[in-house]
Amino acid sequence: AKKYKIPIKVVIQPEREKLKPEKMTEAYVDEGIIANSGKFDEMGSLEAIKAISKYIEKEKLGKKEVQYKLKDWLLSRQRYWGTPIPVVYCEKCGMLPVPEKNLPVELPLDVKFTGKGNPLALNESFVKTKCPDCKGPAERETDTMDTFVDSSWYFYRYLDPQNSKEPFSKKSAEFWAPVDQYIGGIEHAIMHLLYARFFSKVLRDIGLGGTDEPFKRLLCQGMVIKDGAKMSKSLGNVVDPGEIIEKYGADTARTFMLFTALPEKELDWSDSGVEAVYRFIVRVNSLVEKNLKKIKKGKYGELSSKDMHILAKTHRTIKKVSEHMEKFQMNLAIGSLMSLVTELNKYAENANSAVFADCIENMLKMFSLFAPHLAEELWEKLGKKKILSAESWPEASEEYLDEKMELGEKVLRNTASDIRKVVELVGKEPGEITLFVAPAWKYLAYSEFKAGKDIGTMMKNSELKKYAKELVKYAQRLQKRKFELPEVILNKEEVRKSLEEGIGQLKAEFGCDIQLIDAEESENEKASTGDVMKPAIFVE
Repeated sequence: AKKYKIPIKVVIQPEREKLKPEKMTEAYVDEGIIANSGKFDEMGSLEAIKAISKYIEKEKLGKKEVQYKLKDWLLSRQRYWGTPIPVVYCEKCGMLPVPEKNLPVELPLDVKFTGKGNPLALNESFVKTKCPDCKGPAERETDTMDTFVDSSWYFYRYLDPQNSKEPFSKKSAEFWAPVDQYIGGIEHAIMHLLYARFFSKVLRDIGLGGTDEPFKRLLCQGMVIKDGAKMSKSLGNVVDPGEIIEKYGADTARTFMLFTALPEKELDWSDSGVEAVYRFIVRVNSLVEKNLKKIKKGKYGELSSKDMHILAKTHRTIKKVSEHMEKFQMNLAIGSLMSLVTELNKYAENANSAVFADCIENMLKMFSLFAPHLAEELWEKLGKKKILSAESWPEASEEYLDEKMELGEKVLRNTASDIRKVVELVGKEPGEITLFVAPAWKYLAYSEFKAGKDIGTMMKNSELKKYAKELVKYAQRLQKRKFELPEVILNKEEVRKSLEEGIGQLKAEFGCDIQLIDAEESENEKASTGDVMKPAIFVE
């Protein structure tokens, strides 16, 4: 248009910018907003297509019609390796199909490959035959069809592989088809799937029992690449799995490939990544072997914050791994499992044996998906008689999916972290540490704020009105952090209980006496600075 100075008129504009004809180097062909089109201006392009079509039909200027880009399909070739075309040529009767009783036409085995011409055309025993009508001499078609004629409907044959009368029975196809989950390489994502859909619809149309679509779900696997290129012998960048297995074991090779990328994405092979996964597998082995005496089945008894934390973590991991595996997100599932193993290692020191046993068993069941060999060995070391692969998949218990169950341990860990920062700031070893649990009115104010109540409404609460001045400042702080505030919190009593259970651990870490006091019971000016699930800290 620019070459011949033809005026350019933009009729579809992108939603977020305005195209100027003089600056355009190519036509805009994506969806957008209609422009320079009279009464159709400002309409979405997809909506406008329908509206313009109706207008043209109404004005008798034309009619809407679907154009199918179907053309004749040449699928024959001059190769031996393919599907023989069941046609014979007779000088008297012409071109005739091979009778159904003589099907299928099979390729000869005594063929010679000379590198010249079509091998089938040079094989007399195959070419020469009899006319099915006049019984006179005839010749077979020597072109073959592409191999997709056989390979594109194999999943239907799998339904009835011993059937010698037909490709498969209609009854089998109607019962089993379509395929629930189909997994294939990305290089076959276009042509093979196109042919599979084509044959499925053809089989359906001729009444053999095919389905409208061959697959319910499809997963196309990505390529394995190294040094930025697809692995190939010609590039010399092929990694021999045997070397990885010899050095790190089959479980490491398997887990690495599943962890490094989603199945449908490219997998960038990394030697350092293999070593990292190997270290994770070693940690799992060490976790079980070093703590065998602590892993004992039985009744839980009274649960501490640590127990509830690890149970909640385990059952949340079961839920996450189950969901990730349903979506083929193996790398995310392994990531969740790594996080659980880290927590189990922390829990092992002062573990409830019965809780620990259940958590370890559930962890191994999930771990077995990725590292089955080691998982089976560790399962046997737990004294199990039945093999792990025959066990049922663990189910996440709603009882332990309560988010609050993990918060007690989180409060203790955050408090320990805050104490470290204060001690570092003070610059000397602490003689005594006092923790002030935030006053009850702050917990009440927090709950009211999260419920959407403004400061005026809060003031109507008699318990909060007593702290009017402090409440205003606190509400302002909450407002500034409103998008960061957790939805679920522990109440004051639950926070106190978690800290009481962890006092011994804190004393051991900081080597001094630790006092736990309610803010309301102290005149220390530091006491009032505590917050929800975050005690104030005073170091002497």
